[in-house]
Amino acid sequence: MKRVAWLVAACGVCAGAAAARAADPDGGRFGVSPVPVAAAPGSGSAALDAVIARHRAARTAGVVPDECEALAVAYRAAAVEAGPDARFNAGVVLLECGRTAEAEAAFAAMTKDRPEYARAWCALGALDHARGDVAHARERYEHCLELDPTILEGNVNLGAIEVADYERTLVMERLKFAVKHIRTALASEASSPPARTLIGYVYYIRGGGLAFIERHEIDKLVADAPMYAPAWNLRGLFLLREHKIHDAIAAFREALVRDPTYVPALVNWAATAGRYRDFDTAIEKLERALELGANDKEVLLMLAGALRAKAGTLADAPAGAALLKRAHELEASAAALP
Repeated sequence: MKRVAWLVAACGVCAGAAAARAADPDGGRFGVSPVPVAAAPGSGSAALDAVIARHRAARTAGVVPDECEALAVAYRAAAVEAGPDARFNAGVVLLECGRTAEAEAAFAAMTKDRPEYARAWCALGALDHARGDVAHARERYEHCLELDPTILEGNVNLGAIEVADYERTLVMERLKFAVKHIRTALASEASSPPARTLIGYVYYIRGGGLAFIERHEIDKLVADAPMYAPAWNLRGLFLLREHKIHDAIAAFREALVRDPTYVPALVNWAATAGRYRDFDTAIEKLERALELGANDKEVLLMLAGALRAKAGTLADAPAGAALLKRAHELEASAAALP
C-alpha cells in the first residue's frame, strides 16, 4: 500500500518561489498552493516591482489576507504600465486570500481577452485539478504548454497526471509522456522541489536498482527543501522499501510537521502502522485523512480493514461489534464509489 507524493504546482514564475502543496490522484485531494508571482523584481516595470516587493513582504509576515484588497488594487493599477503579469498577480492575491471564485473569474477573463497569456490557462488548470476535474485540468495544461512549452508548473502538473494514468493503466506511453514533461520542467528550473519529487517517484514506481540510487537524490532534496512535505513523504516510501520502518514513519511525521493537512503522509503512516499491528495509530491517521476529504475507495477500505483488525483484538464484545458496524458502513460507502 502506498500513497504518492503527487503535485499540483501553482502556475507562475518567481525566482526561488516554493511550489505547491502536494496531493495524490483519484481522490479529489489535489492541493493548490498560492500561485507564485508572475514576474520577479527587475521586470522592467518599477510599478510592478514595487507591488511584488510589498506582496513578498506580506507573505513573509503572513499578513497577505490583511492586505488582500490593497495588493489586488495595486496590481491592477500596475497593469496599466506592466501589462498581463500585474493583472495575473491580482488574481494570485485573491487566491491567496481564499477568494477562489473571484480569482478563477479573473484568470478566466484573461483567457478571453489575453488568450495568449499561458499562465492564466495553467492557473485555471490547477483550480480544476484541485477539484478533481482532471480531464479539464489536462486540457488547460496542454493549452498552456502549446502557448509556452517552458512553463514549469504546467509541465509538472501534466507530468503528474500522466504518471497517475500510468499507474491506472500500466500503459508505458503514459510514463514516457510524464518523463518528457518532468524533464522539461527540470530544464526550466533544475532545483524545483515538485519536479525533483515527481521524477523521484517515477524512479520509485519503476523500482529495481534505480530506486537505491534515487533515494540518495531524495535525501539531497530533503536537505535542499526541508520545508517541502512531499519530499519527506517520498523519502518515507523509499525507506519503507529498504525495510527501515522507524525511519520511514519518522519521515511521514516530518511531512506532517511541514503540512498537517498532507493526506499522502497520513495514509502512508497508517498503512505502515497497520502492517505492524498498530491499529490505533492506523485508525487515527485514516480518520484524519477522511476529515480532510480523502473520501476515496482505497482509504475507506483501509480504514474498514483497520477497524476489523482492531475489533479482533478486543475482549469487549459490544465495543468490537461497534467497530465492525462502522467497518461495514465504510465498505458500503466504498462499494458505492465509481
